Amino acid sequence: MLLSIRNFSPSVRAYLAASFLLGISIDGILAVLFNLYLLRLGYSTEFIGIVNAVGLFGFAGGSLVAGALGSRLGSRRMLQLATLLVSLGLLLLSSSGWVPAGWQGAWLAGSYVTIFLGQASFFVNGSPFMMGSAVTADRSTLFSVQTAVQSLAAFSGSFVGGFLPELLAHFLGRPLDDPVTFLIPIQSLVVISLLAAIQVYRTVEPRQMASPAVTDKTRPGLRMSWAGIPLALILLISFIRLLQVAGLGAVTTFFNVYLDTELHVSTSGIGILTSLSRVIGVPAALLVPRLTRRFDNLPVAIVGTLLSALFLVPVALVPNWLAAGSGYIASRMMVSVRFPAFQIYVLERFEERWQSLVSGAMSMAAGLSFALMALGGGYIAAGFSFRELFLLGAALTALSAFMLLVVQAQTKRRVGRE
Repeated sequence: MLLSIRNFSPSVRAYLAASFLLGISIDGILAVLFNLYLLRLGYSTEFIGIVNAVGLFGFAGGSLVAGALGSRLGSRRMLQLATLLVSLGLLLLSSSGWVPAGWQGAWLAGSYVTIFLGQASFFVNGSPFMMGSAVTADRSTLFSVQTAVQSLAAFSGSFVGGFLPELLAHFLGRPLDDPVTFLIPIQSLVVISLLAAIQVYRTVEPRQMASPAVTDKTRPGLRMSWAGIPLALILLISFIRLLQVAGLGAVTTFFNVYLDTELHVSTSGIGILTSLSRVIGVPAALLVPRLTRRFDNLPVAIVGTLLSALFLVPVALVPNWLAAGSGYIASRMMVSVRFPAFQIYVLERFEERWQSLVSGAMSMAAGLSFALMALGGGYIAAGFSFRELFLLGAALTALSAFMLLVVQAQTKRRVGRE
């Protein structure tokens, strides 16, 4: 991976550095500690679901806006805005301990929305930035390295984040359930996010887009007229994306809550399981270029999607930390395979002028899916159990894989006619 990174331009390396720093902050430390911090403050599972949903609805709505603005202002400017929004949101969240109790819930939700608005802009405009910064032959490698970098960052952050509350409790002489021991690590994320902003300011706007995408076996199935916005196709892809990430949305929001409240796993244990689920994504993502060269992007995306759903079944059905953790780790590994293959497959179907919009639409669909699973998941877990929630997410993800199989079959049929 290091050799691949050295071959990228300084601008791309700066973007990857920013992605790594934000990954440590948001996908690592905050992902492990935020829900547990809310539990230590005395909030219910339903409230946790609502706060996560509010943030993710912000991600969904912000994604489409970020894509449209990226088309007008350029991806680099939107990446700069993204890192500043994330820093502002983390700063607001860091001050939540001093907010009066009557306002604290709204303050937490507003902080989380701000963070996710920044995340939306960074995620949406990162894909067109990379598409414009790499020649066609390098795209699979670049997207795979990005996925590996994010996985490595999330591993580092979640591993460290899981131990920080216990270390701080020992150092400060406070009980393990004191919210302060969870808040202090969150406060440190402001500095890390500002370092990410500095890296983004070192990038340059891509001056010329990559050469036209090479046609593979799947391309004829998605031909379209470029006279106007290809709305029908964008809506279809967005719906598939919404279903595709439902399982991931369920476990991303509630897996640490499930481990804490149902399986009684320690915070450090939760951090270890979460970090392992992310570090396994590094070699998985780096295998994607080889897999896509042999099988093409769409088949790899289909298999990755289906397996990510199947591996959630033991998470739902076996109330044991080892079985649940193993299933979660395996599912996240397949997400690291699915993501770059599906992202490249979709973006290469569209002309340059639509790529920011398409990236925004896919991110909006993913954010909406996460938000719905977070909002409904809190009530499902409280009214039924986490088992029903995780099974629902797995079923929706599997459904998206079957929809992609239909797309593949129609593609082969059209190729046969030609």
